[in-house]
Amino acid sequence: FMFTCISYFMSLITNTFCLILMFSFFFFFLMIRRPPRSTLSSSSAASDVYKRQAMHGFDEWHATEASGASSTLNCGCRPDWKHQGKGCIVGGGAWEKKSYDCTNYWSPAGLPVSPSCTVSKTSSRGCIGNLTDKIEGDDSMYIMQVLDSFLERQSKQQPWFAQLSVHTNHEPHPALPEWYHAYNHTEGGPAGDYLGTISQMDHAIGEMISILKNRSMYEDTLLWFSAGDNGAHTEGRPSGQNSASNGLRQCKASLFEGGIRVGGFVSWPGEISSHTETVHSAVTSDILPTVLELTGVKHPHPDWSSDGMSLLPLLTGKLPPNTPRSKPIGFAQSGQVAWLNDTGHQGVWKMVYKPQQGQCSEFLAPYGKMKDKTGPFLFNLTADPTESYDLCHQESARCEAMRAAMDDFTASIQHSRVYESQCAKSVAPTPSPTPNVTGGFELVLKHGPGAPGSCLSLQPLEKHALPEIGACNRTGSVWINKTNQGSLANSADSALCLKVDQMDHKKQPCVAGNTIWMGDCHTGQNQFSLDHAGRLAASECDGLCAVPASHAPVFVYSSAALALGECGSDQAFQFEVVPQQQ
Repeated sequence: FMFTCISYFMSLITNTFCLILMFSFFFFFLMIRRPPRSTLSSSSAASDVYKRQAMHGFDEWHATEASGASSTLNCGCRPDWKHQGKGCIVGGGAWEKKSYDCTNYWSPAGLPVSPSCTVSKTSSRGCIGNLTDKIEGDDSMYIMQVLDSFLERQSKQQPWFAQLSVHTNHEPHPALPEWYHAYNHTEGGPAGDYLGTISQMDHAIGEMISILKNRSMYEDTLLWFSAGDNGAHTEGRPSGQNSASNGLRQCKASLFEGGIRVGGFVSWPGEISSHTETVHSAVTSDILPTVLELTGVKHPHPDWSSDGMSLLPLLTGKLPPNTPRSKPIGFAQSGQVAWLNDTGHQGVWKMVYKPQQGQCSEFLAPYGKMKDKTGPFLFNLTADPTESYDLCHQESARCEAMRAAMDDFTASIQHSRVYESQCAKSVAPTPSPTPNVTGGFELVLKHGPGAPGSCLSLQPLEKHALPEIGACNRTGSVWINKTNQGSLANSADSALCLKVDQMDHKKQPCVAGNTIWMGDCHTGQNQFSLDHAGRLAASECDGLCAVPASHAPVFVYSSAALALGECGSDQAFQFEVVPQQQ
C-alpha cells in the first residue's frame, strides 16, 4: 500500500500481532510503554546512553548515534580494527587503513534487563555494554542480523514488535566498493557514496523479508516503511536543489513540501492482497491510532490531544484509496508552523507561517526575496504542488479559518508539553535581573541565512538551552549585556551566556563548526559579544563569529542552530540591536 507520507515520527507498541516499523534514517523517536513481551529497538537515537530504551518499555535495544557511518560503522573504536581484515570504508569506493571517529552500538549488559535498569534513579553505567566486535561491512545488514537474533528468541505464538532505523542515507554514507562502482556514470559521478548506500539499504530490506519468510512470520507481519524523517538534503546536486524532491519547494528542515513530503509503504501480506496507490496524506502520528484500533487497545490517556488518525479502514479496503483525509495535519518546527487540510473536491489546502529556507543553498523565489516572510501563506496543493501562488487574499475566508485552526494546534502543543507529557514547565515570569545586568534588547537578523526580521532566541531543552534563529517577541528572545564580563546572557536565565560547545572537536573551542550553546557565565570561558558590524564574535577565537550550524547531531534539536565560522563569510549572521519595549 503506497502512501504519500508526511514525515515526523512516533513509534509505538502492539500486543496482538507482529509489527516492524522501519525508518530510513531519523534522529530520535518517542516510544510508548508496552504490554508484556516482546520488543526490540535498533536505532540511531541521539540521546544520553543512560536514558536507554528500557526506560520506555523495550525489552531489548541496539542503539547508536544518528550520524553513524553506513559501512564499517565502528571501525575507529580500536586502533587495530583499521588494519583488521580489509580495513575501513570512509568514501570513494575503496578499503583503507583509516576511519571515522569512533561510533559504536550500545545494548543491555544482560538479558533479561534487570528491573533496576528500567528506572532512571537506579539505572547505572553497568546496565549497558558496547559492541566489542568490528562490523566488517554494511551497517544495514548488521542491523538485520540483530533482528534475526531477536526473532530467534521469539515464540511463533507470541506477538512481537521491532522498530528499526537504518542510517544508510544520512551522512556519512560511504558505500562498499561493490555498490559504489555501480554508479560511476550517474549525475555528479561517481555518485556511489550516496546511491550505493541506497542500494545497500534496499538489499538489507530484501534480507529482512527473507528472514521473515524463513521463519514463517512474513504473512502475519505488518511492515510500515517511511523514507525519512524529513525531505531531501540537496547540497551539491549538479541539477539543482529541486531535483531530489521532484520539483517540490525547499528541502530538509523547511515546512514547505520539499522538507516534509516523502514516500512510504505498508506491506501486510495476510491482509493487503493487492498493490494499491493512494494520494491520501499520511503522517507518522497516524501509526499509533492505527495500531490501537487494530489491536483493540485503548490509549491510557484518551483525553490527551491526538494529532494522528487511524488508517486501518484505508489499509483494509473499507475506504477507497481516493478518500480525502478527514483530519488535518499540523507541523511546528523552529518557529515555523504548517497546517494541511484535505477538502476533497475543493483540493488539499496548506497554510505555512514563518517558513524557513531549510538546509539547502537557496531560498527560492518569491519567498526568498521577501523582506517579511512571516505570512501566513495559503496554497492549494492539488493545483499548485510547488507552493508558488499564495491565495490568502483571494481566499480570505478560508485563510482566516485555517489560521484559527493552526493557532489552536500550536496552543495544543504547549498544553500537551506542560500538562500531558510534562516535558516542559509552564512559562514563569522573567526573573529580576541581577545587579551586573544592564538593558534588555532583541537581536534582529539583518543579514545572513534565515528570514530577515527573525531574532536570536532561545529554545529551552531539558539539560541545556540552545540559541537559534527563531521568532521575536517571545520568552527567550530578549538579551542582556553582562558588562563586567563582556558577554551576552538571556533574560530567561541571566546566569547563562552564549558559549562554544567544546565537545564538537575534542575540547578544542576555536574550530569552525563548533556548535554555540548556552553555559554558565564564568569569566575566561569562550563567550560572545557583538562586534562593530553586528556579528556575534567569539571573544577568544580571532576571526570566528556565529554562522549556521552544520554539526549533524544538533539538528535533532533545531535546524536553525548556530556554530562558529569565519566572520568574513557571507554565512555570518549580522544583527540589529532593538531595545526592549518597556
